[in-house]
Amino acid sequence: MSLPASEERAKLSSQTEDLKKAIVTGKVLVDFYADWCGPCHAVEPVLKKVAEEYGLPIVKVNIDEEREITEEFGVSSIPTIVYLVEREEMARSTGALPKTKLVEALGL
Repeated sequence: MSLPASEERAKLSSQTEDLKKAIVTGKVLVDFYADWCGPCHAVEPVLKKVAEEYGLPIVKVNIDEEREITEEFGVSSIPTIVYLVEREEMARSTGALPKTKLVEALGL
């Protein structure tokens, strides 16, 4: 059973606000993905290893559900990983990269 449109909008709005709060504090990796994206699934274990190794939290943003944040970050291809420090974008990686290339692309 799906939620009525007004409840669904409220749910998405709340998720968007939670994501915004997480993104603006400290250091974080923001993973823009979609459930239907094969390369997104391929990069997930690599991203988890990098996050563990560097002690960084991951904020996952489903581009189909979080269009506002996706547009704010100008994401047009997925997977896109954005490394933020105190709201400032330090680096960005697009595509499913191996660990060494991902670390290099993110400047870690």
